[in-house]
Amino acid sequence: MTDALEDEVLAGARETILRNRPAILMEVAPSYYERKGVDFYERVLAALPADDRFLAIELERRSVLRPLGTLLSLTEIADRAGFMRPQDVLLLPPERRIG
Repeated sequence: MTDALEDEVLAGARETILRNRPAILMEVAPSYYERKGVDFYERVLAALPADDRFLAIELERRSVLRPLGTLLSLTEIADRAGFMRPQDVLLLPPERRIG
């Protein structure tokens, strides 16, 4: 877990990310980075290969009593406005597949 240090972890792991091309799951908390004076969107873009996809993760729980009935949906994030809102995001290289 890298709570509130995602920008620093990504910057420090840039070579490893470029070499191994992992899928990365992260929480985006824009207000924290604004207070820190960091352009988180630009930091993420600088740390990742240009062809990585950004996918917003949304969970839809059908029933509190049946958590295994939770549906997962992924929505492509196209721009800064779509990325910079509180959410969970999957950063996915094009060679990685879902499903």
